[in-house]
Amino acid sequence: MIKNIIFDLGGVLYDIDFARTTAALADLGIPLTEENWVSGQQQTLIDTFERGVISTDEFIAALQRGGDRQVSRRQVEQACCALLLGFTQQRLTYLQQLRNKYAIYLLSNTNPLHLSVVEAELNEKHSIGGLSDLFIHPYTSFTMGLRKPDLAIYTTVLQEQQLVAAETLFVDDSKLNTDAAAACGLQVLHKPADVELCQALPEYLEVSC
Repeated sequence: MIKNIIFDLGGVLYDIDFARTTAALADLGIPLTEENWVSGQQQTLIDTFERGVISTDEFIAALQRGGDRQVSRRQVEQACCALLLGFTQQRLTYLQQLRNKYAIYLLSNTNPLHLSVVEAELNEKHSIGGLSDLFIHPYTSFTMGLRKPDLAIYTTVLQEQQLVAAETLFVDDSKLNTDAAAACGLQVLHKPADVELCQALPEYLEVSC
């Protein structure tokens, strides 16, 4: 029986489009590809940023140095955030319905630049104080110093929250991440990109769209 659900953010609860950021950066002469953002490989610039190894200032400066022309910090920030499309009200309502039956958590590979946009949207558009108002605990890679699919990121959440892995469902849009979670004993759902969250969740969760 599922008692707990751990959600990914981007691609599951929050709409994103990596192509928008890679195109925006390319327009600025900065060759950061989609592969840098989603590969999960260590030692890439985005990996170090999302592990909290470097600050937002250092990340932006590194992108500026990697370009073929001088661009402002604001231009780079806007390009990096172009992939962030937002929440849907339907998804937020569904999430709040799930909270009535399950203990829900967030586990996201993200960074302080993106997180600030997400938090601001919740507050300004949806009148929600922030991710901590939606989840028992929102875990982010840059605060943990770990990044999915590191096995340690899943075991840390389980241990800190005293969750039984077999009673916990992990939902992510990356098979690499769900495979790693399954290796830690979690039940998993790899959400297809073209399927809405409330339609993708198993029927035994007892909460429909």
